[in-house]
Amino acid sequence: MYKKYIILLSFCFLIIAKLISFPLLTPYPLALMLIGKNMSFGRGIIFILSAAFVSDIILHTFLNYPLFGMWTIYVNLGNLTIIYLGDRILDRKITTMLLNVATTALMFWIWTNFCVWALDKVYSLDPIGLINCYTLGLPFLKHLLISNVTFAILYVLVLDIVHKNIVLTYRT
Repeated sequence: MYKKYIILLSFCFLIIAKLISFPLLTPYPLALMLIGKNMSFGRGIIFILSAAFVSDIILHTFLNYPLFGMWTIYVNLGNLTIIYLGDRILDRKITTMLLNVATTALMFWIWTNFCVWALDKVYSLDPIGLINCYTLGLPFLKHLLISNVTFAILYVLVLDIVHKNIVLTYRT
């Protein structure tokens, strides 16, 4: 019964994390990493796509965001990659984890900006268009890096506090 509440709470957290959109700090990438660390990849796929669908409906209903677009496909493919790598990304050693979450942010930025350039017909399909796409995407990368690093540090701090104050207390 307890596990069902944790899953429901995680699902709600993921929806809320997606609704808190950039340029604010968002825990969404860390939430994806935690799913990858704590669920099987198959369940993680169902979990993330369901939460993304619910949050997209909310954004569409209340803010008139488009419900579906080509961006949905490539952003969710990037998110699934983060879930897949989640088990390898989150580490209790802070330096390793910070390097991993920064690398994940960079990979996601490279992937999504390339797809915007190649598929969205916003930029010319030549080297100048590609350079423009990545240049104009730098603020997104900055916010993504700040979010990933900030929430990864918070994750490690909370994990250490829980481990020291709860786990070790019950073992003694």
